[in-house]
Formats: sequence, C-alpha cells, structure tokens
Amino acid sequence: MAIISVEAIVEESRWSLPEKPAIIGLRVNFQETELQRYVKKAGGRWNSAKRVWEIHYDQAVALGLKKRIVSWRWLILDIIRCPIVDTRGCLVSDTSV
Repeated sequence: MAIISVEAIVEESRWSLPEKPAIIGLRVNFQETELQRYVKKAGGRWNSAKRVWEIHYDQAVALGLKKRIVSWRWLILDIIRCPIVDTRGCLVSDTSV
C-alpha cells in the first residue's frame, strides 16, 4: 500500500515583515504631569534634545492625543533657527536671554 500526499496552493503572495509603527513626537506641557505619566506608561520616552515625548503613532491615537503630534519638519527647522532655550523652555534666537 502506497501513501500519496497532495499539496494545494490556494493563494500565493510575497511575505514581508510587519511594519513597525511610526515613532512620532508629542507636545506635552511641563505642568501636565498626569498626561506625562499616561504617555510614559504607554511606552513614551522624553527626548530632551527635541523637547518632545516620543511614542508610537498608534499609542498616541489610542490616548486621544492626535492633535498634539509635532511635525518633525517644523521641529527640525525650529531647532536649527533657534538653538537657545529660555527659562520657560521656549526656543529663542537672541543669545541675550
């Protein structure tokens, strides 16, 4: 008695790694400590150089913080133009502050 096996291919497609969620920047004010805790609990990390919280896009949306997402292009241009930070945490271009 012989055993015969048959393989049926229903669909063929290329396999690829799942995409990593995009890391975005969130603007959260210094006084919003409770919101900072939520962002940190969701995996967010403070980036002191960019002065934003970095978090996965899907987590920011899940927390309802889509309106607080910072445009990286605007942020980079702002840092290049204004490398000095005043006492309030605002970027300024005048070195006399």
